[in-house]
Amino acid sequence: MSQVQKGQLIRLLEAYPAQVVIVPMGEVAAVSFHDTVAIGTMGLGSCSVIIIASADGAILAHIPPRPPTALLSDVNAGDNNVRRMTQRVPELYRRHRNEYFSRPTDTVIVYYAYGAGVIGSGCDDL
Repeated sequence: MSQVQKGQLIRLLEAYPAQVVIVPMGEVAAVSFHDTVAIGTMGLGSCSVIIIASADGAILAHIPPRPPTALLSDVNAGDNNVRRMTQRVPELYRRHRNEYFSRPTDTVIVYYAYGAGVIGSGCDDL
């Protein structure tokens, strides 16, 4: 029987517990790589993720399809949650642009949207 391989994030978390930031579902975080070894998230499942990263720092958003407190009858809860959370990403980007992202050629933006939809609507001006 083959042994389960640990992912790189878990290995870094074990080696540097105080220097790895795990962004929980429903949160957005920014880190400086001068103080932090890695930023990541776990248990994406049907969630979406946005990452803006450079050699100096990163922003990560772990976006659930619906907020956990949403009523089942609220058919717009998922889209509203995605819009609200994606608006937080450019706010953090603008706050940290000069510190982390001053060299655009060294910055990457990655997003994964489970099932597509409105994921990019808050980040159009980046």
